[in-house]
Amino acid sequence: MSHKPLNLLRAIGLVGTELARAQVGTIRTRLLKIGAVIVRNTRCVRFFLASAFPYQSLFQTVAQRFASIRFTYTYRVFSLLT
Repeated sequence: MSHKPLNLLRAIGLVGTELARAQVGTIRTRLLKIGAVIVRNTRCVRFFLASAFPYQSLFQTVAQRFASIRFTYTYRVFSLLT
């Protein structure tokens, strides 16, 4: 996985959390390589996590931080990644 999206994740979603200064492998293992059911509708994306997932509150915090960002133009997303 590229380091640029993970740096964006670290800069926006993980500030002030236990994974704020974590290595890329740790972030992948704890937040990205999880078993979840993802349901996408026209207006929202829902993640159904296992009840035994130990980082549910951290995942929810990161998801809420990204959901609060509103990108008005598509090119802004790419400029944040570069």
